[in-house]
Amino acid sequence: MQVVGSIVEEQGINFAVVQVHAYMVGNAEEAEETIRAYTRLFPGMPVVLMAVGGKTGPTYWGRPDLATFMARQRPSAITWQKFSFARA
Repeated sequence: MQVVGSIVEEQGINFAVVQVHAYMVGNAEEAEETIRAYTRLFPGMPVVLMAVGGKTGPTYWGRPDLATFMARQRPSAITWQKFSFARA
């Protein structure tokens, strides 16, 4: 499986931001399950989901301070790359 994401450092904290479809953050349970799945790809790092494809533009889900930080960033300013991992 491939995902588009980025490793971001802010105030000494490394965390992952992963682009997902908007429906994946439609409810808290699904969003948290998605974060747990991506934690295997980014061990030891908090994961923030960036929901794309919604009517209001990107929305973020994850640790509140990191999600708030990401909401203030322009997605085009982030260096995105493809990550691959095997589904369990």
